[in-house]
Amino acid sequence: RSTLFPYTTLFRSTQTSDLAMVQAGSGIYTKINIPGVSYIKGFGKNVAFISSSIQLTPLKGSYSATNPLPDSLAVYIADPKNRVLSQLAYSTGKVYANKIVPADLDLLPYYEVDITPFFTSVLANTGINKNSLLIGAVASQIGKTINPVVFSGTDSKNEIVKMHVYCYIDKSK
Repeated sequence: RSTLFPYTTLFRSTQTSDLAMVQAGSGIYTKINIPGVSYIKGFGKNVAFISSSIQLTPLKGSYSATNPLPDSLAVYIADPKNRVLSQLAYSTGKVYANKIVPADLDLLPYYEVDITPFFTSVLANTGINKNSLLIGAVASQIGKTINPVVFSGTDSKNEIVKMHVYCYIDKSK
């Protein structure tokens, strides 16, 4: 067991009304599985992966002036048993999900994280990757705050969770 994540209880989004939560005081983290990453290589003769990112939007009404959203959230790589392997990082430093507040007042704030290092490591492996991402409080904030961040599943009006993958695929024979 990890000292950061001593509990391994896992709830599927179908058990939580398609809500995901991050709460440092109780050690709740959002887990993101991306099962098809390793299959990108099979789409063409030459696949050049460029970058990837995830955008998560907090549920409207779950935050306020008295319960503000944190400026950033940590991103960890975990094995299939939810054991933390490492914090997601480039060679230049750790990767965080940073809060973005759009200038357009009609748009909700969201978190964006560059998951290119995760994709790159998965594509470099020859086997199928079963690792996942855990998004939660920055380690220095664990146990110091209880303000939750609630993410909601996609609805018909607005995509709450988005993933972008950019690559060049040569489909010539």
